[in-house]
Amino acid sequence: MIELTLTAKGNVHQRESTKLEFKSEFIWEKCFFQKCLRSIAGFANNQGGMLVFGVKNKPHEVLGIKAEFEEAHQDKKRLNERISDFFAPEIIWETEIRPLGNHQIGIIHVKEATKKPIICKKVGEPDILRESAIYYRYQAETKEIQYSDLYLMIEKEKEKERKLWFNLFEKTATIGVGNVGLLNLTDGIVSGKNGSFLIDETLLPKIQFIQEGNFSETEGKPTLKLVGTVEALSSIVEVERQVLVSNKDRMKPQQVIKLVQNGLGNIRVLRRGNETDKFNNDTHTRCWNKFKVRPKGKSSHPAKTESKYCIYDEPHKDYLYTQEWVDFLIEKLSNEEEYNSLYTKNKDLL
Repeated sequence: MIELTLTAKGNVHQRESTKLEFKSEFIWEKCFFQKCLRSIAGFANNQGGMLVFGVKNKPHEVLGIKAEFEEAHQDKKRLNERISDFFAPEIIWETEIRPLGNHQIGIIHVKEATKKPIICKKVGEPDILRESAIYYRYQAETKEIQYSDLYLMIEKEKEKERKLWFNLFEKTATIGVGNVGLLNLTDGIVSGKNGSFLIDETLLPKIQFIQEGNFSETEGKPTLKLVGTVEALSSIVEVERQVLVSNKDRMKPQQVIKLVQNGLGNIRVLRRGNETDKFNNDTHTRCWNKFKVRPKGKSSHPAKTESKYCIYDEPHKDYLYTQEWVDFLIEKLSNEEEYNSLYTKNKDLL
């Protein structure tokens, strides 16, 4: 989430970006609202973002919201119907009203889609929404996706699926084929070597959040506790099963990069003639080298880390990081001199 701050004149300090767009007001009028829908889809197809209402674009003067956004915030059904009417697969979003200066602003938070691309299902207003179009958020604008970005998106989706299959086969090999059951999250049927059993439909919504991406590789993998009943032919047995997951609350590098970049205001900089995120993979590597948080890749002692900030995950042969590391980086790199030193005084870090 991007933290909005004000200048001395009372205007919003942040600029529109790949994750942020301003609208002076919220109205249901067709043309205006379909432009909002296009932006929502664009955020979902990129890395997610915030559509902020009650702030002018130029200058970023805070105007505040009117009754229409408050109504949409209280009754999300209408907004959800509009989004679902035009786009598929499902877009995950949430509304918020928060104070900013002397006003209240409205925000639609859009999560990065777990299944891409999000596609427009039907024709909208001329030059706004086109059937079969894929919209993508670029720097301060949303437009139809370019070939190169669509290609990368498809390749990432393929790689994600390959990893899911690989992880499934790896875990199956570890557990043993005879000890594995497959859970169908749609109908609740768990199938295994010796037959099947059915998870009650009242329990399914509690575990279907797995489909929302909460068990992603970049977010700490939580412990899932499933409590319910298993019905046999002659009896009902109360079941409580604890599924243990290691490395809870630890983060992979890409999650660290996203959080720190966000904490630094999602600023873009010029580096070697190319525009890039202020905090990216290269910056992260320079940081853990400079602050001696972990050894380099080919070290003979990979587990020799600063445990407050980083641990070595032996089973997966990679490194995981803590929230303390994220907070440390945001605090350090908010100082421009400290940030610039990564690229001036420490060229030998890599």
